[in-house]
Amino acid sequence: MKRTFRVNPAYRRNLRNRKRRIERRLAPKSWEAQAEPMLKGGSIRYEMAGRTGAVGCGGIGAMHNPPCDLGW
Repeated sequence: MKRTFRVNPAYRRNLRNRKRRIERRLAPKSWEAQAEPMLKGGSIRYEMAGRTGAVGCGGIGAMHNPPCDLGW
């Protein structure tokens, strides 16, 4: 005889909260016009090592620096 899987009430609450957070994060937002950029770039340091683990988004900083240098 098989039994049904019972979910603890705390699990239900955690799952409900996770779902709410995801929905809130994915909800469309209407931002007002900004006087200055929302994302500000700081100084970026690059390190080179003998054996590096590549990061797919490592070039974002390099692409962000030239427009910042021009005053955009």
